Amino acid sequence: IRTGTVRIVPKLSPRAMRHLPQDFIDNLSEAIRKGDVQVIQNHVTQLEQSHPLIARGLREMVENFDYPGLLDLLGRTERSDHVVPEDPSDSTA
Repeated sequence: IRTGTVRIVPKLSPRAMRHLPQDFIDNLSEAIRKGDVQVIQNHVTQLEQSHPLIARGLREMVENFDYPGLLDLLGRTERSDHVVPEDPSDSTA
């Protein structure tokens, strides 16, 4: 029998990541490409106060060594340029 708290980890998406500064995304991507685990962990720790759910999701990926998944997520976030496209069906504009 296993007891304890259930750990809920959010699934991250480029949309969720758009709230992060581009320089953070660039620096984290570079650390992942270099395989610098300490720098990767430091970047994730920096987010814990301002973006705890994103930090938890990133930490889960780091702990599972999902570096390809992280690079894919960060790459798709970079390409989005942190802009939410306008909804063409919104006629209130």
